Amino acid sequence: MRTTPSHHLSELSDEHCWSLFAHLAFENITPYARQNLEPIGRQIIKICKGLPLAAKTLGDLLRSKQDENAWKNMLNNEIWDLPTQKSSILPALHLSYHYLPTTLKQCLAYCSIFPKDYEFQKELILLWVAQGLVGDLKRGEIMEEVGEACFQNLLSRSFFQQSARDKSLFVMHNLIHDLAQFISEKFCLRLEVGKQNHISKRTRHLSYIHEEFDVSKKFDPLHETNDLWTFLPLGMPLDVSICYLADKVLHGLLPTLRCLRILSLSHYNISHLPDSFGNLKHLRYMNLSYTAIKK
Repeated sequence: MRTTPSHHLSELSDEHCWSLFAHLAFENITPYARQNLEPIGRQIIKICKGLPLAAKTLGDLLRSKQDENAWKNMLNNEIWDLPTQKSSILPALHLSYHYLPTTLKQCLAYCSIFPKDYEFQKELILLWVAQGLVGDLKRGEIMEEVGEACFQNLLSRSFFQQSARDKSLFVMHNLIHDLAQFISEKFCLRLEVGKQNHISKRTRHLSYIHEEFDVSKKFDPLHETNDLWTFLPLGMPLDVSICYLADKVLHGLLPTLRCLRILSLSHYNISHLPDSFGNLKHLRYMNLSYTAIKK
């Protein structure tokens, strides 16, 4: 998993935007229904402001719906009147989020733990499962299979995209990442070097980018909380194969975070775990890959 250079899509003409939207929205729609729905769709597409991601997302949302009221409800939704956040297109994507099932909303919000342009694997499903985000199981269902269905659902709705570099990796478009940050509020925090990092009472999930030497001062904000659920290092510095975590963090800080459900120490030069880790009773996922721990 790594950060990849961002790219920005140019705006489409109204007709190109309409073609992308209509290809999805009018799937399995009768010619008679299309005749009534097309004028509404033409108004909806103006809100996309030429951005293909918005056209595709809204088209998918209306896919195969022949009810004229459903189209009018989208056009007249009060979300369009909300103040714009980081992007003028956010309301269009927010509307798509609005109609997601609760489980998918929670899974998408959790993805704000990744930095922008970060390529991630399907291992994300295991994090969802550990946090209990994939919902209640029906008889005979397997948690990981339900998580896989959630992942594929978000992928098919264009909330995730396959990496152009590696088909086993996935990434969120910058606008989708903005949306995930907006809806997660302060539940997720990414520690960033050179920035003032503050953990609020609402923060439950923390991530950061590996450095070769992760000193204790980097994690000072964690002393402000006892309710952290996720401790997740991401990525690796270039030309570095192993990283070092301060003893004060491993032996002093982490064992005090007794609500942890997810703990990754991957790629750290660690040969054993403190006995005090036995106090982490809620832990459901631990990643010790690429460490010196044998058992």
